[in-house]
Amino acid sequence: MNQNQRDRALALMELVRSRLPAEFEVTGDCDAWPLISLALLSRTTGTLDSVLLLQPSERASDASTLVRSLYEHVVHFAWLAADPSAERIEEWRKHDLKQRLKADDDCKAVGYPLFDSATRAKIEAQVAAMKGNDLVLTNIAVAADKHWEPHIDTLEGHTQLRSFRGLYASAYRLHSGVAHPSERGIHPVVEDLTGSRRRVKLEDSFEGHGPYGLATAIYALALLVGEQSLGWPSTAEVDNIFAQHP
Repeated sequence: MNQNQRDRALALMELVRSRLPAEFEVTGDCDAWPLISLALLSRTTGTLDSVLLLQPSERASDASTLVRSLYEHVVHFAWLAADPSAERIEEWRKHDLKQRLKADDDCKAVGYPLFDSATRAKIEAQVAAMKGNDLVLTNIAVAADKHWEPHIDTLEGHTQLRSFRGLYASAYRLHSGVAHPSERGIHPVVEDLTGSRRRVKLEDSFEGHGPYGLATAIYALALLVGEQSLGWPSTAEVDNIFAQHP
């Protein structure tokens, strides 16, 4: 990440940081969106900040792993913002509760249950009463594209690279190779010497651009959605930051 990219990221994050902390009254799914929206933007801000903290060490592999998490949060934010209704928020919460039950199943199998029987029964009853499908990242990315593409100039259709679905391929899937313990994942710490000789080292530098500029682009998309859904920040503010720090 060059200095312009770093300054750009800091300026973009300040648009969210300037609104935190914030307090909300929440009585249920019908009025939960203001809290959920800012909480998701807070999480994305923290993740982007962590990416920046890794940059001086040039450990691009760890930064790539964080960019995948950043992308997931931004896509969920955009999908919810497209229809922040009680029904969609319930669908989002139902998926989370089902994942908690699955986590409890796994932990229970190794003798470390997450919930006692009464708590689990309460969650199961809650899930049974809720509506909504399991959330699939690619599906909600396409849904976000279909809603936001007519409203955000930088977005193209979901079959194009400049889209939430396109970023699934170019950010989430592309960087999965280094996020997982794969052959590609160990490349940053393995050097070819001569013949069959190899050296394992600590990751110290990255030849190329790394995920840093991409991280700010993904984060900026969330802010552009924010203007449409929350009324802030303005597109002009975001565009001005990119103009000042190209």
